Amino acid sequence: MSLSRNIARLSLLIILFAFVGLRPQVVGQQPPPKSQAEVVSAQQPSITAKQAQEIGEGDVIRINTTLVTVPVSVMDGKNRYLADLRQKQFRVYENGVEQEIAHFASVDTPFMVALLLDISDSTQAQLELIQEAAIAFIDQLSAGDRVIVIAFDSRVRLLVQPTMDRQSLRMAIRGLQSGRGTSLYAVVEETIKEFPNSITGRKAIVLLTDGVDTTSPEATYTFKSSLRRAEESDVMIYPVQYSTSSDLDPSDPGATRLKLQFPDRASPPAVAGENARARDYLDQLAEKTGGQGFVATDGRRLREAFARIAQDLRRQYSLGYYPKTPSQAGETREIRVTVDQPNANVHARADYVSGVRTIKPSGAKP
Repeated sequence: MSLSRNIARLSLLIILFAFVGLRPQVVGQQPPPKSQAEVVSAQQPSITAKQAQEIGEGDVIRINTTLVTVPVSVMDGKNRYLADLRQKQFRVYENGVEQEIAHFASVDTPFMVALLLDISDSTQAQLELIQEAAIAFIDQLSAGDRVIVIAFDSRVRLLVQPTMDRQSLRMAIRGLQSGRGTSLYAVVEETIKEFPNSITGRKAIVLLTDGVDTTSPEATYTFKSSLRRAEESDVMIYPVQYSTSSDLDPSDPGATRLKLQFPDRASPPAVAGENARARDYLDQLAEKTGGQGFVATDGRRLREAFARIAQDLRRQYSLGYYPKTPSQAGETREIRVTVDQPNANVHARADYVSGVRTIKPSGAKP
C-alpha cells in the first residue's frame, strides 16, 4: 500500500472518530430503549463483577444485539403517502414468523440525516450546481430534523456537527472546494459504522456521488465490504448518482440542455465498465438498506431527486422488534411488513444481516 494511501486512511479515521467521540460502535441494529430493560436482560449476556475484573484495559467485548429497526413508507393506490397509521395496523414478520412490535415512531418524529457530498476533482465544473441542490434539500427538511454534512475526496471532512441550524449548514456547503481523488467506499463504510452510535430513531444517509472510487485503501475498504456494512446497519441510504463526464454551466439553473451524460455503449470498454460498476454499487446500497436510488441526468433532475428524498424521509414510520429466535452474527434474515389498510403499498427493506455490538470496559484506552 502506498504512503499516500496510508496517510489518506489515517486522515479519514481521525476525522470520523472525532465526529463520534471515539465511542463504542453498534453494528447492525440499535441498542434497545431503556423501557425494554427487562427484555434486554433476558436476551443479552451481562458482565459480572468477576468477569469485569478479568477484563484488562484495551480488551474488547463483543455481544449480540437484538433490537431490529425497520423504516417503513406506506402509500395508497395513487402513490400518495399514508401518514395517519397506528402501530396496531402494522405486522412485522421475520423469516415468516410474526414478531411483536416493541418500538413505533410515527411520521411526525424528527430524524437524523448525514449528507455525503463527493467533491473530488472531477466535480469542479459543476460544484456550484451541486451546492445549490444540496442547500435546496436541507431547506425542505422539517425544523426538528438534524443534519450532518460530510464532504469527501481522498479525505473526509466533517463540515457540520449534527445540527438544526440551517444557516450553518448553508454556509458550510457554500464553502466547499473541489479536491483530489474519491474515497467512496471508505466514507460510506465508516459513516455507516459510526453514524448510528449515538443516535436513536430514524436515520438516513443521502449520498451524492458519481459512484466511482479511486482512493479508498484497498486492504481495508472495498466494494463488497462497504455493501456488507450497509446490509448490517439500520441506516437507510439514498444514493444520487451524477456523472462528471461533461461540463455544466452552473449559472444556468437546470436547463435540460445541461446534460450529465453517462457513458454509453460507444464509450471505451474501461470507462463503460467503471460506470456499470458504479451504478451497481449505488443500486445495491439503496436496495440493501431500504432506501431508493436516483440518477441525475441534468440539474433539474438533481433537484427533483433531493426533493423526493426529503419527502420520503418526512413520511416514514419506524418499527422495532426483538427477534423471537436469537440470531448468529452475520446471519441474513428476511423481513416482511404488512399494514391493515386497503390498497396500501408498503416499502421496507427485505432483509438484514445480524450484527454484533463492540464495547470497551469502563476505563479502557481508546
